[in-house]
Amino acid sequence: MTATAKKSEVSIQIPARKYTTRERLRFLPKLAGPLMMQFEAMLFHLMGEYSNGAYNGGFWQMYEFPNGALMMVYEDLTPVQVTQPSNYFEGEMSMLVLSMALNLHLCSNLSFNPKAPATLGQNYHLLMENFYDWADNGWVGVPAEFSKLMGFLD
Repeated sequence: MTATAKKSEVSIQIPARKYTTRERLRFLPKLAGPLMMQFEAMLFHLMGEYSNGAYNGGFWQMYEFPNGALMMVYEDLTPVQVTQPSNYFEGEMSMLVLSMALNLHLCSNLSFNPKAPATLGQNYHLLMENFYDWADNGWVGVPAEFSKLMGFLD
């Protein structure tokens, strides 16, 4: 089953299962354990900061991929100018792809916290497997932005 992100004229398929309203309360504890509040707050904060203020809140979807990877996604294909100060990346990408990049960024960075569950580091690697697979197999809408996502993470 795939879920569709659609906010602008373009529609892309996310090859994952979207969490139901009932399941949403279990998502963050499963992903980040005792760091769940930190993960969520940092995700929202960095989305606004790195999008140069273009993001100012909204509804996020929660997905689980066939390989077990978890990701919170802001389903908006509106392009924004992105600045990543830690590696000097500057470029345009959709809010959707920026939200994906931030999931990777936070899973990696928070995994070094002594209180972090192993799931954060594992999730980073599982998400990367998906992204490389999508780039290789032509996931609709992503190949053009995949190099931007990777540049953001370098």
